[in-house]
Amino acid sequence: MEDDKSLTALNQLVRASEASLPTAPPSPNRLTSIIPPEGPTKENFEIMYDNFIRTFHDSDHCRVPDHINKFNDPPTYQKKTFCTFDLYQIVLECGGIHKPNMQPNPLPRNWTQVASQLGYDTKATNISFRIKEWLRFHHIDAFFDYLMNIPHEFFSKHEAHLDAQNGARNLMELESSGPRLLDTNVRNMQISLPPTSNIHTPHLMKRYALDRSSESSLTDSLGKKRSSDNIIFDNTMRKRSMSTGPDSEKDDEKYDQSQLINKLRNEISDLLSQIHRYEDHLGARDQRIMLLQQELDDKNKQLTRAAQFKEMMLRYLDCLPNQKPTV
Repeated sequence: MEDDKSLTALNQLVRASEASLPTAPPSPNRLTSIIPPEGPTKENFEIMYDNFIRTFHDSDHCRVPDHINKFNDPPTYQKKTFCTFDLYQIVLECGGIHKPNMQPNPLPRNWTQVASQLGYDTKATNISFRIKEWLRFHHIDAFFDYLMNIPHEFFSKHEAHLDAQNGARNLMELESSGPRLLDTNVRNMQISLPPTSNIHTPHLMKRYALDRSSESSLTDSLGKKRSSDNIIFDNTMRKRSMSTGPDSEKDDEKYDQSQLINKLRNEISDLLSQIHRYEDHLGARDQRIMLLQQELDDKNKQLTRAAQFKEMMLRYLDCLPNQKPTV
């Protein structure tokens, strides 16, 4: 009974202390990839994509710099190109590339018409396919859906992963906050919260991290040594035993598979680039052949007219009377 009373009093103390905790400036260890609160404009569009791809993609992924560099480098045809923000405006009028159930939206079904609105020739070879491939490969279609609050697999799976991490962190804090709050330093301990963001980043409002310096000073004052089999990262607690064993082998296998997939994607991207260059070269050659054919037709017409004129002159000479030479 005494233990129950002590636990009840401890829980009340925890709730009262958490309610009185002040907020601190953002910690450098906290996630800083937050999309600007203002709406998308032509000036901040690239910055929003940069923050989007760094937030939802692995920060050490080998394709992140390539995604950012290719964002404002859409497919070209005969030196014609377009602005990515203009394409977003067209997609916004169509209601998005995907529907809320993650199925393709039937509205932008005529991608040839979309290419025409962007200034491309309607006879351009595979330009609509190249635009769709560019959107998919660099996750720009997911970025468009994100701005329009349409679910997409690219960022939905990351949100679920962040929620799982937050759940593990909350469980750890409930288990360890009671003894730590008994110390006087805990009342000065600060919690770093993300600043208020726009409606497009609800999951970022759930993430927070305890300031490491405050946590270290609190641990020293309590004289507690952190357990040797636990390592606290930013928002989750992992066991050292996870670094070895079957799980580690599975992680290594997944990492090797991801590296192989990335390598294959790079090779496919290079092959597509070569194909596009060959298509442009073939298009220029076909245009040259058409010009030569037109010149040949003009020459044939001139030869035909010359032959007709020659035949007419011969007939005229045959009709002239024979004149005898005068003595």
